[in-house]
Amino acid sequence: LGNEFTLSDYERTFNLWLSNPECTITSLDVSSNPIEYEAAAEIAKCFFDPKHPLIECPTDNEDLEAWITSKNRSRQLLLRDHLSNLDLGFIQRIIVGSEVDSFGATDKEMNEQDLLRIFGAFQSDQQKFPFLNQDTVNGKEISTFISSVLNTMDLSQFQIDAQGKVFLICSYSLQGAKFEITYQHDDKDEYKEGSDPYTSLRVRTFPGVENDIEESEARLLQELTGLSSLKIFDFTRNIPVGLPRGTSDEQLGTTLKSFPGLTQFIAPRNSFDCETFKSIAEGLKTLKNITVFDISGNDIGLDGANQVLGAMSETTRVKYFNIAGNCLQDEGGRHVGTLVAKFTSLQTLIVENNLILEEGAAGLAAGITNLKSLTHFDVSKNRIGEEGGKSLGDAIKNLVNLKTLNISNCDLGVTGGKYICQGLKNLTSMTSLDIHSNDLQTDGAKSLSEVISKMTKLKILHIGSNSFGPDGAKHISEGIKKLTNLATLNISWNDLQVTGGELLGQAIKSHVNLTDLNVFGNNLLAEGVRGLTHGLKHLTSLTSLNLGSNNCGAEGSTDLSVALKHLTSLLHFNIYNNNLGSLSGKFLCEGLSHLSALQTLNVSANNLQADGCKAFVEAFTGLKSLTSLDIGYNDLKATGGKYLGEALPALKTLETLILTGNSLRAEGCQYISTGIKELYSLVTLNISTNDIAPKGAGFLNESLANLTKLKTLDLRGNSLLAEGCKYLGNMKSLVSLTSLNIGANHIQADGGKYLSEGIKDLTSLTSLNVYNNNLQAEGCKYLCQSLENLTELKTLIISTNDLAPEGGKILAEGLASLTSMTHLDVGYNSLGTDGGMAISEPLKNMNILSSLSIAGNNLLGEAFEAICDSIKDLTALTELSVSVNHFGASGAEHLAASLANLSALQSLSIDSNDIGKEGFKFLRPAIEDLFSLKSLKVAFNESKEEEKEEEEEEEE
Repeated sequence: LGNEFTLSDYERTFNLWLSNPECTITSLDVSSNPIEYEAAAEIAKCFFDPKHPLIECPTDNEDLEAWITSKNRSRQLLLRDHLSNLDLGFIQRIIVGSEVDSFGATDKEMNEQDLLRIFGAFQSDQQKFPFLNQDTVNGKEISTFISSVLNTMDLSQFQIDAQGKVFLICSYSLQGAKFEITYQHDDKDEYKEGSDPYTSLRVRTFPGVENDIEESEARLLQELTGLSSLKIFDFTRNIPVGLPRGTSDEQLGTTLKSFPGLTQFIAPRNSFDCETFKSIAEGLKTLKNITVFDISGNDIGLDGANQVLGAMSETTRVKYFNIAGNCLQDEGGRHVGTLVAKFTSLQTLIVENNLILEEGAAGLAAGITNLKSLTHFDVSKNRIGEEGGKSLGDAIKNLVNLKTLNISNCDLGVTGGKYICQGLKNLTSMTSLDIHSNDLQTDGAKSLSEVISKMTKLKILHIGSNSFGPDGAKHISEGIKKLTNLATLNISWNDLQVTGGELLGQAIKSHVNLTDLNVFGNNLLAEGVRGLTHGLKHLTSLTSLNLGSNNCGAEGSTDLSVALKHLTSLLHFNIYNNNLGSLSGKFLCEGLSHLSALQTLNVSANNLQADGCKAFVEAFTGLKSLTSLDIGYNDLKATGGKYLGEALPALKTLETLILTGNSLRAEGCQYISTGIKELYSLVTLNISTNDIAPKGAGFLNESLANLTKLKTLDLRGNSLLAEGCKYLGNMKSLVSLTSLNIGANHIQADGGKYLSEGIKDLTSLTSLNVYNNNLQAEGCKYLCQSLENLTELKTLIISTNDLAPEGGKILAEGLASLTSMTHLDVGYNSLGTDGGMAISEPLKNMNILSSLSIAGNNLLGEAFEAICDSIKDLTALTELSVSVNHFGASGAEHLAASLANLSALQSLSIDSNDIGKEGFKFLRPAIEDLFSLKSLKVAFNESKEEEKEEEEEEEE
């Protein structure tokens, strides 16, 4: 899978395969390899008769096909992406002649005729497929055909997995919208020919460039109404919040009515509109047997909550209810409480992230107080406060079967925490408790310790960010000491200090089942780390250890190294920002050399310098499994780069390398470039802020040609200049690259030309960052010449480039075809009126844009009005910055009108705009209705008249 195999690679592989008489392969998956016909033929030869000598197989394609089909083999054949040159008719004939019992082509783009061929190949009665011999088949014909055969297909010919599940997975397109559909029958023994075999249906939708999925989706839903025996309906669309869904949501409601026996309705992250959700609610009213209900992440709001309450008022069998991320607010919380009180068999309730405050918590508490069957309750990310803690604490004490509770990020404070602890004190069978980020402080730690000391079955405990301090550590460590079944412990960001480290070390000594320990950000210092290691060395099952930001220094690293020798199961180790210094490299090397299973290592921000790096990298020869190394911000300079570069070739499995902020300069970059030349598995390379200059870019270019799997490349802040961009010619070979950051390199217009040449064929690119490069209008022109090829681009950051009005016009033309953008930053470019007017045009078509910054562009009058008119329909926006545009009160009025439609907005920056009191009269009501808003910047907004009045008052 995914190994970039070529024909010669296959020949070597299969020669080894065929030479081993003990090797009989019955299933082969070579997906995600750029194979073409010849290589596919080699696979087929070996696959259908693995013991047949390769040289005796026919070489002519027609003879090969006859040879394969004559073998009458029963095999599993998986052919997915990168097979555009392989004739599907050839595949069809192989399937028919060889009785292949399974076929998967989920990643291959198949048209209607292709799909019919695959369906037809699995049928013994070819008369059922009237379109098989036609050259073309339209979408309506294929849709009608699929609908007609769903209830009659012989599923015994499809793959049966280890659980005895029978299923078919296919992908097809209707009017440019792509869907993945999975039908599933639960038990092969129950299947009878002629019956309706489908009990489970999963639909995934992928919005295309045109985003024209609504009508297609409605048609698809209409065609599914015949599946009357359906029990499970999973309709997870992943459509960005705010994208209009009217027609398809109305059809969804109608379709639901045709599934009378439905027991599971799963539809998270669908951006349901409050109005169209009414039709879905009408469909839900007919479903009396629902046991699983999930509409999380839809922002249905209070109105939606009312509709759910009405639709499910007669449904009582629900066991799993997830309504997280829906902006329910207090009243919605009360409605949920009223509804779930009827679910006497409820086991899981998730109301996370719903803007519920203390009153909503009280309503929720009233609803769950008698739910004895509840085992999982998640009310996290709701600011219920002390009073909400009291209400829920009183209710929780009745939940005798509760096993997991997540009440993190709830602003409980000391008092609210105590109420929750009082509710938990008799629930001794708990297995998971998450109460992090509640500012429990020392007194809360004492209450919590008394409770958890009785929870001897607890396996997961997250109590980070509670300001326990060293005094709180004394209490909490006593409780932790008794949790000998604990597998995961997160006690990060609690300022435990030296005392806490010592006490925690004593508490975990006997926790032999602990696999994940996080003590990040506790200021343990060397003495605290030493105390912690007294317990660490006994945790031989530990797979993840996070000791970041504890300032342990070189002295602490000596004790840590001794403990590491015992942690041979460790897979992930983070010792970021510990001021280890140059002396610690030798000590750490001794410990790290024992961690042969280690996969990820973060030693960034430790001031290792060259000497520390020299000793540290000696351990690399033993790290045969390392996939990720972060050694950024260590001031390695060129000498450290030399030591690191010489050691890197030993890390053959490395996929992520982060070297940011090491002052490598050109000389150090040369050593690093040599070191990574044969790291063929590298996927992410961050060499930013190293001042490698044009010369360093030349050295790096020599290695880029080999890094064909590279997906992320970060070169920002390296003083590359235009000359450096010219040297990066091998960038064009990075065909897998999805993210490129070349910001803050002062490449200017000429550099824009070279950059455009390098990226124009990188059609997989989804993110491009060229901020602060002084491109100006000319450089923007060059860059836009490549944008028309980058149809997959989702993120473009081109801020601070002095584009001016002329550059704004050019950029607008380049953006015209990029309608699938999700993140656009054109801030601080002095676009002015003409540039702003131009940019407003392509914005109108960016229907799924979620983040937009157009700050610092002096957008006044008609330009800002045009921008506001464009963004009013960008209902998927979650972040918007229009700061430093000085649009005044009149602009504020236009902005307020647009904000009325942007209900999904979470971050809004409108600072430095001379809005004044008059402008805020328009904005205030609009902002008050943005219930999802988490960040608001409004500083420096006095009008010029108000500033003048203040100056006069000061003078007086």
